[in-house]
Amino acid sequence: MTAFSFRSLDLFGYEPVYTFPGYRTSVGAWASLLLAVAVFLRLTTTASDFVESEPIISENRMVFEDDLQDPFRLPKVGLVFKRTGWKPFYDPTYFRFQFQQGIAGRASNSSYVELGDQPCSFVDVHGRIIEDEVRCPGRHGEVLGSFFDDRFQFVRVSVLRCHNGTDADGRAVPGPCRTPAEIDELMWQGTITLIIAQEDLDIASTQPQTQLLMFKKQFTANVHATYDVLFTVRFVEVLPRAYFDKFDPNNNRKFVVHDGETVSFTDFRPEKVGKWNLADPSYVPQYAAFFLLLTDEKLEQERRFESVFSLMEKWGGSITFFYMIISLLASQWNKRGFGRQVRGLDLRDLTREQFSHFGRLVDKSFQVPKELHDVDTKPRQ
Repeated sequence: MTAFSFRSLDLFGYEPVYTFPGYRTSVGAWASLLLAVAVFLRLTTTASDFVESEPIISENRMVFEDDLQDPFRLPKVGLVFKRTGWKPFYDPTYFRFQFQQGIAGRASNSSYVELGDQPCSFVDVHGRIIEDEVRCPGRHGEVLGSFFDDRFQFVRVSVLRCHNGTDADGRAVPGPCRTPAEIDELMWQGTITLIIAQEDLDIASTQPQTQLLMFKKQFTANVHATYDVLFTVRFVEVLPRAYFDKFDPNNNRKFVVHDGETVSFTDFRPEKVGKWNLADPSYVPQYAAFFLLLTDEKLEQERRFESVFSLMEKWGGSITFFYMIISLLASQWNKRGFGRQVRGLDLRDLTREQFSHFGRLVDKSFQVPKELHDVDTKPRQ
């Protein structure tokens, strides 16, 4: 049994003829170790980048298809009124919020379904309460299409003044509501905040996170504001990293997110004149209104992670590159070393037995030239 030698690690031994053992050196062995370390580091770093890689995101804005039939459910929305701008306040004897689901056909009149309202609160991703004493609809609203589609659905949120109604002569009817002057003074000094808790995908995240959007509005005396809050739908497609990933249902998602808003202002109308120039008893004064609508454009987002095939390409390219460079240097070194030891000799005159296991020429103190092999070397009598 031969003893182990460091030169056994040399992968780049020079073999001039297939019958000779490869000429191996310590330089070739160190080059082999360098190749192994370089390939190992490259494989581990690329594998780590593959596991923790961030997606390459591309997003396009496209127009919605005409006459969609399936509505999109709005994220959680709520309203909070703050007296003098900082203290939450809600009292039906002063005002109330009305949440309604609006439904219309192609350029037709709208009908409304009451969604009800309930107290709620909004918390951030860390569980901290951001807004308390908020009023939210009792049921989720839905949005779909526009005024010119076959189906048009939207949500209307109204801020209504408490109103007891009027009698046949137009005089105010006694009731629980505060006086109009007292209510107006409260409203003109306060602010109202629309809060949206929407789910969306962060750039570096694969799981949806809740984002809080807050839109604070200041009331103006004797001015009625109408806000059109526009929502869009972000369709997210995650390209598969491996073949079986395309069967994952989470690779295709959609999120209803806030897209923008517009506002218009009109005069505040405390009463409405009806028949016989008398105040309409069914009319309820309105301070502001929010219309939650679907915009005309959608967002198509594509997330591309590094695939398993590209990882294999990196590994193959790295191994080939390092092997070509290091093997070229080590092989040339071994070739020159072999050439130095057989310089002046004819390889055809040498046999495998004249070389060691590592291709070293065995030094013999006496070698009979080939020309004298047939000469009788026995001493004469």
